[in-house]
Amino acid sequence: MKKIKVLIVDDHNILKPGIINMVVQAFGQVECHFTDRVRNARAIFHQNEIDIIISDLELGMDENIDGFCLIQNLKQLEPHLKCIAFTNYNSYRIMKKAMNFGFNSFLAKSCLEEDFINTLQAVYHIPSNEVFYSLSMKEILKKKNTFYHNIFAASLYGLSKLSARELELTLLSAKTTNKHKLAEIMQIHHTTIDTHFRNTLAKLALSNRKELSLFAKEFFTEIKKQDVPNDISII
Repeated sequence: MKKIKVLIVDDHNILKPGIINMVVQAFGQVECHFTDRVRNARAIFHQNEIDIIISDLELGMDENIDGFCLIQNLKQLEPHLKCIAFTNYNSYRIMKKAMNFGFNSFLAKSCLEEDFINTLQAVYHIPSNEVFYSLSMKEILKKKNTFYHNIFAASLYGLSKLSARELELTLLSAKTTNKHKLAEIMQIHHTTIDTHFRNTLAKLALSNRKELSLFAKEFFTEIKKQDVPNDISII
């Protein structure tokens, strides 16, 4: 049976025994490498055929590079590498940034042991360009969605007040709020776009076009459930 090779990059050495123990529980036959320095991580990576990297995102001893850049650089060298972020920064913004830099999953350091083990096993088996949503990630998304639902409650209620053109403008705002681009897509004059914006913002109880764009991105699927005409030019 192939021995799985795991590299753990974390500047909190006190966590080393616990992390290694969970890695062993996940795979049984495993070869663990642990380092608190980026330069050592790179050396270990080049000297061994690493299957999975578990990396903290902030590495205090390496001021010029963090876990985001480390993984981005290593995945450029080895696109098939699997990577998991393991961090105290339990927020949607950090989670999204980690995914953009090439991580395959995201775990909070406060996560349950079961979540850690399941995530490690799942990431090992998925394609290197896919994301596995751990329980940590699902909890972050749930909190984020609850937060936005509370903020945009009046906006969601106001959807039923929109005309077909205003509904189209709302959907298109998920991609752009540039009135000239919207005028071209919707085949109307840009001054009419300004009128549609004013009416839409008023009906959805929003303050500006940036808020409309954020609202459209967060609730795109829900907005599409409205009575959208078949000929609407959704991006």
